[in-house]
Amino acid sequence: MKIDRLIAIIMLLMERDTVSAAELAEMFEVSLRTIYRDVEAIGKAGIPIKSSTGPGGGVGIMDSYKMEKRLFSASDVTALLMGLGHMQSSFPSDKLVNTLAKVRGMMPDEDYKKLELKASQIKIDVSPWHGRGILPQTMEIVRLALDQQRVIRFCYGTRKNIVSTREVEPCRLLLKDMNWYLQGFCRMRQDYRTFKLPRMKDVCLLEEEFELHDIPESLDRIRFDNEVKETIKMRIDAELWDEMMGYYGEGNIEPDGEGHYLVTARLPVEESTARMLVGYCDHCVCLEPESMRKLIKELLERTSTLYSD
Repeated sequence: MKIDRLIAIIMLLMERDTVSAAELAEMFEVSLRTIYRDVEAIGKAGIPIKSSTGPGGGVGIMDSYKMEKRLFSASDVTALLMGLGHMQSSFPSDKLVNTLAKVRGMMPDEDYKKLELKASQIKIDVSPWHGRGILPQTMEIVRLALDQQRVIRFCYGTRKNIVSTREVEPCRLLLKDMNWYLQGFCRMRQDYRTFKLPRMKDVCLLEEEFELHDIPESLDRIRFDNEVKETIKMRIDAELWDEMMGYYGEGNIEPDGEGHYLVTARLPVEESTARMLVGYCDHCVCLEPESMRKLIKELLERTSTLYSD
């Protein structure tokens, strides 16, 4: 929105002495003509604008009008940049460009490059390597519903393939165990519920608005199906050691002869876990519990029939 861009430009000019129009146009992904109109609008709003030409020239706000620059410390701004940068793996970057510009505008000139380098030293990217399907579109609709306090409608499928149409007053998006969830008040159940985003189909934003909810503590204590876990023991080839250590920690891995290791993990005994373990092919064998071994055998038998003559 234009007002967001104007605020972002003002915040930036409050900190930087001058910024070229070309740099502003590139930062906000608009034309030079749009930037010139924005600068003119800022001047008409009563903020004194100065301009200069030639190398190093650009537009700025007169020094006598500027506020104290040290409202945030260097570490404060670095933390904000890190957090906003991590969000870009889940939300489109153009939704955050104005916010990033405002935060960058808090940095003293002498620390500008250093803080950006510091902020880039840690990166969290929760998006998968090979595409993201319809998840980004679903997240964008949910984000709009949260921002505008509007009801959303969608078809929701359970593990047993029972599909129902839900209307939900959203409270928040939740990232848990690398999965995204929507939490909100379900009108069908007349209670607060948690929905896994990939299971939400035909998501649409309704015109109806609702009063903002206080998030109930019960949503913080909710148990997910995959939190009902049992101890599973596996024997793996040495080539899986790095991956297993990353998942379960070195304390849960011990040598088992030359070229093999024993892994102890807490996992749900369900078909999704069986599919994960089968994905390691002959480099991993589940030793116990027997219930997990049975699920793996059944999965392999069903798979084998698909390739039989």
